Amino acid sequence: MNLVRSAKIETKDLAALVIVAAVGVTAFAVAYSPRDFLLFAGSLAAYIVALRLSPRASLWILGFIFPFQGLRISIPAVQGQSFVRFFPDGVDLPIGYAIAILLILALLTRWFLSLAGHRLPRPSLPLVGAAALFWASAALSCLNSGEDLLLSLKFAVYPIAFSYVAFVLLPSEIIKTKDETLALVRGMVTAGAIVAVMGALSLSVGDQVGPWRVTPLQIFGVWPIGSNHNLLAETLVATVPLALLLSEMRRGRERFLRRVLAGSMTLVALLTFARTAWIAFAVMGAVAVALEYREALRKRLKTVALVSLLAVPLVAAFVLTSSTRAVGGSTASRVALTEFSLYLFSSHPLIGVGAGTFVSRLGQAQDFIQDFGDPIDAHGFGQKILAEQGIVGIVFFLFLLGRILQTLFGAVRTLEPGSDGRRTVLFLSLGALGLIVYEVFNTTYYSPKLWLPIGVALAAIPVWTKEKVPII
Repeated sequence: MNLVRSAKIETKDLAALVIVAAVGVTAFAVAYSPRDFLLFAGSLAAYIVALRLSPRASLWILGFIFPFQGLRISIPAVQGQSFVRFFPDGVDLPIGYAIAILLILALLTRWFLSLAGHRLPRPSLPLVGAAALFWASAALSCLNSGEDLLLSLKFAVYPIAFSYVAFVLLPSEIIKTKDETLALVRGMVTAGAIVAVMGALSLSVGDQVGPWRVTPLQIFGVWPIGSNHNLLAETLVATVPLALLLSEMRRGRERFLRRVLAGSMTLVALLTFARTAWIAFAVMGAVAVALEYREALRKRLKTVALVSLLAVPLVAAFVLTSSTRAVGGSTASRVALTEFSLYLFSSHPLIGVGAGTFVSRLGQAQDFIQDFGDPIDAHGFGQKILAEQGIVGIVFFLFLLGRILQTLFGAVRTLEPGSDGRRTVLFLSLGALGLIVYEVFNTTYYSPKLWLPIGVALAAIPVWTKEKVPII
């Protein structure tokens, strides 16, 4: 039974919740400062709104907010030994995570009400067993984290386990119909379109690497998606296949406009000159042709040849940009980070040096700081996990990714070629594949950027194929 629908929240239930919450807010206001009172009251109001949202509205919001990692809720450090030990610098929470937490709390509330009515829910838990093996390796690695034990344990829970729970298990539990699947897709595509517009507008600002390079845009001193061009590119890698999916569901003028949107998003992503984006698009295109569009490609060889010819200047610009000093410095830092990762791996090859400790340990390497500035995270989940969780961690993570891809593309093959269902699951799977490829070289492997495309693809399988996704 779906947790979202397993209990209807009656007016009297909501009134009781509001009364209890009001008492809690009053007690909180008496005991603490006005700032804390406002924070708690605001959180309570947001929770009540989340409780009343329809599944489609919840999914659209979750999809829309997923790339905006630069929009954050910051809570300064407070007094209290237990809090400070886990959050020494306070709480800095991306708004996407905050919304996911609210939706999870609303889901658990409905679950509790369903249990009170003696209705036992049956939650959807796609590949949670495979994910749990990886979480266990993260917890095991904490044994080698030394003085960072508590912080490493916290990292194993958040963001490692939480990212999967919030952006894979949560959508899978909410999504039960095609309309709900498409609500999440539309939210993500809307966000992708906004990111593409921001990238296009950045051309008027210019960039130190080249006049035609797209970069994130700063708005009133805030970087909504972050300041690195890779953050822009990976958002578009995730959303271009989804925009193409929406175009497949329309005819005539509306299909044409949606394809123009997908093409524009692709162009903006390529103009970031992020090498990983080019690799991801190449992999997604090759898989799409191999599984579904081989005959269509043969029929349109002239069009493909013309597009390839028109793309020559873009490829030339990519080559020239890749040879600049700034890009060379980026490559050098990646090499240095990989060498440092291998150094940490050699000290504890089996279970690693502790989840979440890579940056703090890199901060002790003065040679890196002198050459490249402040410590940054490993460029690629391979280096990150190999250093922090050792052989055990990387084996379980690759097992999880392998099971995800096997499940997704196995579902594609079960559907009739050319059918709407096959193309829907294929495009969703391509979005997940593109982000997996991207995170081989990037740093946002524990975020909605990776896990939400995977989550919507896995959630779509029971809807379009009527087959359940296995637990492991």
